[in-house]
Amino acid sequence: MKLLFYSLNFLPKDIGGMEIQLYHLIKKLKKYHEISLVLPSRHNILIHGVQTYRIPTIFPHWGQKKEYQLKSFLIGFISLLCNSLATIFYFFWIYMRKKIDLVNVYQGSLFATIVLFLSTMFKKKTTLNLRGPEGYSTKFNQFLLETSIILSKLIIINSPSMLDSYKSKSLMLKHFANKKNVIYIPNGIDVHFWSPNSKRIKNDKDLIFVGNLLDRSHIINKGFKVLYDAIIYLKQIYSLSLKIEVLGNHDLALLKKLISKEIEQHFIFKGLIRDRNVLKSEIQKAKVFILSSLSEGMPNSLMEAMALEMPCIASDVGAVKNLIDDRVNGLLYERGNYIKLAKLIFELLKDENLQKKLGMNARKKIVKYYNLDDIIHKKIEKIYQKIIEN
Repeated sequence: MKLLFYSLNFLPKDIGGMEIQLYHLIKKLKKYHEISLVLPSRHNILIHGVQTYRIPTIFPHWGQKKEYQLKSFLIGFISLLCNSLATIFYFFWIYMRKKIDLVNVYQGSLFATIVLFLSTMFKKKTTLNLRGPEGYSTKFNQFLLETSIILSKLIIINSPSMLDSYKSKSLMLKHFANKKNVIYIPNGIDVHFWSPNSKRIKNDKDLIFVGNLLDRSHIINKGFKVLYDAIIYLKQIYSLSLKIEVLGNHDLALLKKLISKEIEQHFIFKGLIRDRNVLKSEIQKAKVFILSSLSEGMPNSLMEAMALEMPCIASDVGAVKNLIDDRVNGLLYERGNYIKLAKLIFELLKDENLQKKLGMNARKKIVKYYNLDDIIHKKIEKIYQKIIEN
């Protein structure tokens, strides 16, 4: 098959879950299929054996800061217009010179809508892949996302609950999304790599949190304020001071501004760990893995922790409810409820038998249902082939 992937936000592979998922999917598929990748020029991605096209980006950093001046508005308008024209030109050029069997568009946006429209004009088979709704997003971005969904012919999404999350935020989608062809394909991870170390690792930390906290959107979506409030509650009510490690890129000054000036008294910020072996060992040094997000798709970090037999506590957002069966292979709480989160942390830290039970059951479920090799060969490739044939 000749497959083309387009992603507006395919950042370097160590940034987030969707990027990691797409990166490994392309690396697996390129062994047996001809893969093309189209990205804005600001993304410095290079995958050996994959033809990569880069669309020039005008004002690539526009919109990263919230500004309301006339100058910002004009730059934004010019940026959207020029980047839209560049996207049209490049896809027209690609389709004129290259045969493509299937176009895979990741996440909705104005540019995703343009790609879907052009692909339809050139009679290309298309899919729109939705990997998780934005928890903190402007109304304009939400409108563009909804437009992409409405104009798409086929939607691939990682869990039924995710589509409900999209529809709950929009009156338009409540009507249009019900008429869409939807295929559910879960994320997958390398269960052979993400397996617990044979040697016993000393648990020298109480909790581990994995996630990027680089901007306001990251900090809000990852529910870091919820985790902070839970830690303060544990200290005030139970006189419990915990050792908590945070892994991932972060903006400490912004965290202090949005959450607390004393945040470093409660958390150890280790930063981004690029070496996966080191990351794996670091996660296993903690007793409990925490996912406090207010918005998620199907988080890779949670799946990897579960595969490592880590006892996990997670908010009931997105596809997390598909991963965790409450009190069977993890603990769930209602998102934003910091008191419930605090009580679950207290309960789990005091019960080593429960920790062991949840951890063992967690790995069993990930190995059985979310093995990346099985998902690619048994589901994704077969679905792609059916779309092309039909």
